[in-house]
Amino acid sequence: MGFKSPLEQYHDYMTKMFEKGEGSDVKIIAFKTIYKLHRLQLSQCQFFSNIFNIKDRDIAIRKDLQTKFTYQKLADVKSGRFKPDSYYTIPIPPENEYHIPINDPLITKKSFELALRRLYFCEIVKEEMKIPFEMFITGSYLGIESIISNSYNHVPNSGYVYSVTKIQQINGMVYQR
Repeated sequence: MGFKSPLEQYHDYMTKMFEKGEGSDVKIIAFKTIYKLHRLQLSQCQFFSNIFNIKDRDIAIRKDLQTKFTYQKLADVKSGRFKPDSYYTIPIPPENEYHIPINDPLITKKSFELALRRLYFCEIVKEEMKIPFEMFITGSYLGIESIISNSYNHVPNSGYVYSVTKIQQINGMVYQR
């Protein structure tokens, strides 16, 4: 085992973080798989950034409502107006768990995992080039520009029936969301 450059060491570290989930602070659940990942890495991507912001606001609202209901319940107990059937608890989902429903059949588990790898700077370009159209759709869905541009260049040579014009139309639709 020879000397590794700082870049190689960094690549090895990021690969280990991705593959083993060391120090993970987020669980992404997609394709019936739990991915132990890192919010910092995922936040590079607009899709995950939006999901984190929406869920953080949702949890804050739920916690605030739960606190208000708790105080109201305490006040009702003290005053004798407490009726157990009239209260319900507000469920708070685990803060670090995100279920990603993917309904597009062109976004495969493999293309999703390759896209996640890219966020960790441990992409496998040879594997991505085997499925450029799926990578293009996945990159568009997640908003990862490097995947979009890389796969866009490889789709015409891949044997897919889709033309570059069709891909541009799809790409336009994705960005018009």
